[in-house]
Amino acid sequence: MATKPTAKSIWTVGNGDFATVTQEPTATKKEAGWLVNERPPREFMNWLFWIHGQWIEYLEEVTDEFAAGWDIVVGSAPGMVADLQTAINAASVGDRILVTEGETVDTRILIDKSGIEIYFKPGINFTKGTATKCFEITGDRVLFKNGRIAGGFTIGIDVTASASYTRIRDFLYSSITTPVQDNGTLTSDLGGIEE
Repeated sequence: MATKPTAKSIWTVGNGDFATVTQEPTATKKEAGWLVNERPPREFMNWLFWIHGQWIEYLEEVTDEFAAGWDIVVGSAPGMVADLQTAINAASVGDRILVTEGETVDTRILIDKSGIEIYFKPGINFTKGTATKCFEITGDRVLFKNGRIAGGFTIGIDVTASASYTRIRDFLYSSITTPVQDNGTLTSDLGGIEE
Protein backbone atom coordinates (compact mmCIF):
# COMPACT_ATOMS: atom_id res chain seq x y z
CA MET A 1 0.00 0.00 0.00
CA ALA A 2 1.32 3.45 -0.90
CA THR A 3 2.26 5.91 1.83
CA LYS A 4 -0.08 8.84 2.20
CA PRO A 5 1.67 12.09 1.11
CA THR A 6 1.99 14.86 3.68
CA ALA A 7 2.13 17.76 1.17
CA LYS A 8 -1.18 19.18 0.02
CA SER A 9 -2.16 20.76 -3.26
CA ILE A 10 -3.31 24.18 -2.03
CA TRP A 11 -3.32 26.10 -5.30
CA THR A 12 -4.31 29.79 -5.48
CA VAL A 13 -6.52 29.68 -2.36
CA GLY A 14 -4.19 32.13 -0.58
CA ASN A 15 -4.24 34.58 -3.47
CA GLY A 16 -6.19 37.72 -2.55
CA ASP A 17 -7.14 38.03 -6.21
CA PHE A 18 -8.50 34.45 -6.38
CA ALA A 19 -11.52 35.31 -8.57
CA THR A 20 -9.30 36.97 -11.14
CA VAL A 21 -6.44 34.45 -11.31
CA THR A 22 -8.73 31.36 -11.27
CA GLN A 23 -11.36 30.86 -13.96
CA GLU A 24 -13.32 27.73 -14.80
CA PRO A 25 -13.14 26.86 -18.52
CA THR A 26 -16.40 26.80 -20.48
CA ALA A 27 -18.24 23.52 -21.02
CA THR A 28 -17.21 23.64 -24.69
CA LYS A 29 -13.51 24.00 -23.77
CA LYS A 30 -13.77 21.15 -21.26
CA GLU A 31 -15.28 18.89 -23.93
CA ALA A 32 -12.70 19.82 -26.59
CA GLY A 33 -9.66 19.95 -24.32
CA TRP A 34 -6.47 21.76 -25.31
CA LEU A 35 -5.85 22.00 -29.05
CA VAL A 36 -2.51 21.36 -30.76
CA ASN A 37 -0.07 24.22 -30.02
CA GLU A 38 -2.65 25.96 -27.80
CA ARG A 39 -1.30 27.72 -24.74
CA PRO A 40 -3.97 27.45 -22.05
CA PRO A 41 -4.73 30.70 -20.22
CA ARG A 42 -3.16 30.80 -16.76
CA GLU A 43 -6.60 31.29 -15.22
CA PHE A 44 -7.77 27.94 -16.64
CA MET A 45 -4.64 26.14 -15.43
CA ASN A 46 -4.97 27.74 -11.99
CA TRP A 47 -8.59 26.58 -11.86
CA LEU A 48 -7.57 23.07 -12.92
CA PHE A 49 -4.94 22.79 -10.16
CA TRP A 50 -7.34 24.34 -7.63
CA ILE A 51 -10.24 21.96 -8.42
CA HIS A 52 -7.94 18.93 -8.27
CA GLY A 53 -6.76 20.09 -4.86
CA GLN A 54 -10.37 20.43 -3.71
CA TRP A 55 -11.19 16.90 -4.86
CA ILE A 56 -8.09 15.45 -3.22
CA GLU A 57 -9.00 17.16 0.05
CA TYR A 58 -12.56 15.82 -0.14
CA LEU A 59 -11.43 12.26 -0.94
CA GLU A 60 -8.86 12.41 1.86
CA GLU A 61 -11.59 13.26 4.37
CA VAL A 62 -13.83 10.47 3.09
CA THR A 63 -11.10 7.81 3.07
CA ASP A 64 -9.72 8.85 6.46
CA GLU A 65 -13.22 8.62 7.93
CA PHE A 66 -13.76 5.26 6.22
CA ALA A 67 -10.44 3.85 7.45
CA ALA A 68 -11.04 5.02 11.01
CA GLY A 69 -14.30 3.07 11.24
CA TRP A 70 -12.75 -0.42 11.26
CA ASP A 71 -11.64 -2.32 14.33
CA ILE A 72 -9.62 -4.86 12.35
CA VAL A 73 -8.36 -4.64 8.76
CA VAL A 74 -7.26 -7.75 6.87
CA GLY A 75 -4.45 -7.29 4.35
CA SER A 76 -0.70 -7.23 3.87
CA ALA A 77 0.09 -3.60 4.76
CA PRO A 78 1.70 -2.68 8.10
CA GLY A 79 -0.79 -2.73 10.98
CA MET A 80 -3.16 -5.12 9.19
CA VAL A 81 -4.00 -8.72 10.13
CA ALA A 82 -2.70 -11.28 7.60
CA ASP A 83 -5.88 -13.33 7.06
CA LEU A 84 -9.58 -13.35 7.86
CA GLN A 85 -9.51 -16.32 10.28
CA THR A 86 -6.88 -14.57 12.42
CA ALA A 87 -9.01 -11.40 12.39
CA ILE A 88 -12.12 -13.32 13.48
CA ASN A 89 -10.19 -15.05 16.26
CA ALA A 90 -9.06 -11.63 17.55
CA ALA A 91 -12.49 -9.99 17.25
CA SER A 92 -14.81 -9.04 20.08
CA VAL A 93 -18.55 -8.42 20.12
CA GLY A 94 -19.34 -5.32 18.07
CA ASP A 95 -16.09 -5.33 16.07
CA ARG A 96 -16.11 -4.38 12.40
CA ILE A 97 -13.65 -6.20 10.12
CA LEU A 98 -12.66 -4.93 6.68
CA VAL A 99 -11.16 -7.45 4.24
CA THR A 100 -8.89 -5.77 1.67
CA GLU A 101 -7.29 -8.86 0.09
CA GLY A 102 -8.64 -12.20 -1.08
CA GLU A 103 -7.53 -15.64 0.02
CA THR A 104 -7.27 -19.19 -1.24
CA VAL A 105 -9.15 -21.30 1.31
CA ASP A 106 -7.59 -24.61 2.31
CA THR A 107 -9.47 -24.90 5.63
CA ARG A 108 -12.98 -23.50 6.01
CA ILE A 109 -13.12 -20.10 7.73
CA LEU A 110 -15.05 -20.40 11.01
CA ILE A 111 -17.07 -17.39 12.13
CA ASP A 112 -17.81 -18.36 15.70
CA LYS A 113 -17.92 -14.88 17.24
CA SER A 114 -21.28 -13.23 17.84
CA GLY A 115 -22.14 -9.63 17.03
CA ILE A 116 -19.36 -8.98 14.51
CA GLU A 117 -19.53 -7.40 11.07
CA ILE A 118 -17.35 -8.48 8.15
CA TYR A 119 -17.14 -6.30 5.04
CA PHE A 120 -15.21 -7.01 1.86
CA LYS A 121 -13.77 -4.31 -0.36
CA PRO A 122 -15.16 -4.56 -3.91
CA GLY A 123 -13.47 -7.18 -6.06
CA ILE A 124 -12.15 -9.31 -3.19
CA ASN A 125 -12.28 -13.04 -4.03
CA PHE A 126 -12.15 -16.06 -1.77
CA THR A 127 -11.23 -19.00 -3.97
CA LYS A 128 -11.17 -22.74 -3.41
CA GLY A 129 -8.00 -24.40 -2.27
CA THR A 130 -8.52 -27.79 -0.61
CA ALA A 131 -11.56 -26.80 1.53
CA THR A 132 -15.01 -28.03 0.49
CA LYS A 133 -16.81 -25.10 2.15
CA CYS A 134 -15.59 -21.52 2.31
CA PHE A 135 -17.29 -20.05 5.41
CA GLU A 136 -19.06 -21.64 8.38
CA ILE A 137 -21.09 -19.35 10.62
CA THR A 138 -21.87 -20.55 14.15
CA GLY A 139 -22.06 -17.15 15.90
CA ASP A 140 -25.18 -15.02 16.34
CA ARG A 141 -25.91 -11.60 14.80
CA VAL A 142 -23.15 -11.81 12.18
CA LEU A 143 -23.28 -9.35 9.27
CA PHE A 144 -21.45 -10.50 6.16
CA LYS A 145 -21.28 -8.01 3.25
CA ASN A 146 -19.89 -7.64 -0.31
CA GLY A 147 -17.73 -10.74 -0.72
CA ARG A 148 -17.16 -13.02 -3.68
CA ILE A 149 -16.75 -16.79 -3.38
CA ALA A 150 -15.44 -18.59 -6.45
CA GLY A 151 -14.06 -21.78 -7.81
CA GLY A 152 -15.79 -25.02 -6.98
CA PHE A 153 -16.71 -25.03 -3.29
CA THR A 154 -19.47 -27.48 -2.41
CA ILE A 155 -20.87 -24.90 0.06
CA GLY A 156 -20.09 -21.20 -0.09
CA ILE A 157 -21.54 -20.09 3.25
CA ASP A 158 -22.77 -22.63 5.80
CA VAL A 159 -25.08 -21.04 8.38
CA THR A 160 -25.28 -23.70 11.09
CA ALA A 161 -28.21 -24.49 13.39
CA SER A 162 -26.47 -22.69 16.27
CA ALA A 163 -26.44 -19.37 14.37
CA SER A 164 -29.25 -16.84 14.55
CA TYR A 165 -29.94 -13.46 12.96
CA THR A 166 -27.19 -13.89 10.35
CA ARG A 167 -27.32 -11.22 7.65
CA ILE A 168 -25.66 -11.94 4.29
CA ARG A 169 -25.66 -9.00 1.90
CA ASP A 170 -24.48 -8.45 -1.68
CA PHE A 171 -22.42 -11.60 -2.16
CA LEU A 172 -21.40 -13.03 -5.52
CA TYR A 173 -21.06 -16.77 -6.02
CA SER A 174 -19.22 -18.32 -8.95
CA SER A 175 -19.14 -22.10 -9.57
CA ILE A 176 -20.50 -22.97 -6.11
CA THR A 177 -22.73 -26.06 -5.73
CA THR A 178 -24.70 -24.57 -2.79
CA PRO A 179 -24.04 -20.84 -2.36
CA VAL A 180 -25.74 -20.63 1.07
CA GLN A 181 -26.71 -23.60 3.20
CA ASP A 182 -29.05 -22.14 5.79
CA ASN A 183 -29.86 -24.12 8.93
CA GLY A 184 -29.82 -21.03 11.15
CA THR A 185 -32.65 -19.11 12.78
CA LEU A 186 -33.90 -15.92 11.13
CA THR A 187 -31.15 -15.71 8.50
CA SER A 188 -31.56 -12.99 5.89
CA ASP A 189 -29.76 -13.52 2.59
CA LEU A 190 -30.31 -10.44 0.44
CA GLY A 191 -28.61 -9.62 -2.80
CA GLY A 192 -26.67 -12.81 -3.42
CA ILE A 193 -25.96 -13.33 -7.12
CA GLU A 194 -24.77 -16.48 -8.84
CA GLU A 195 -22.48 -15.76 -11.78
